[in-house]
Amino acid sequence: CVLIGERIALEPPADEVIAANPGRFVLTGGLQPETVQAWYRSSDIFALPSGDECMPIAPIEAAWHGIPVILADLACYEGIWRHGHNALLHPVGDVEMLAWYLRMLMESPRIQARLATAARSIALQFTEQRVGALFDAALLEASAAPI
Repeated sequence: CVLIGERIALEPPADEVIAANPGRFVLTGGLQPETVQAWYRSSDIFALPSGDECMPIAPIEAAWHGIPVILADLACYEGIWRHGHNALLHPVGDVEMLAWYLRMLMESPRIQARLATAARSIALQFTEQRVGALFDAALLEASAAPI
């Protein structure tokens, strides 16, 4: 299990689990974007079980590399990630379901491949040009709104 990013705080008992299993966890800290992309390329599954996200780019980046994604079921994913179609979504904090989904993907190459293909098709919709255009449109709409 590779945890990429600055380590701000992990909820208990995460620290104890990591300390008791040092060979199973890699804590990278902050990384340069090209190094993060290399981790994606070497991954079999991407999971982002956080309880709060506002602009989650990491699942899109992982999916671009053809990696199936497992996410906490957050409002920010609505309209993009669909459970069982292009991702697996679990209730926030449901560690048992997250573990079950990880096991299922590890044990089922067919499901893993199907979700990875569908996830990649989502990621390909988020080109730099399209995201820039959407952001510009949002700014334009915000500036035109009465105060």
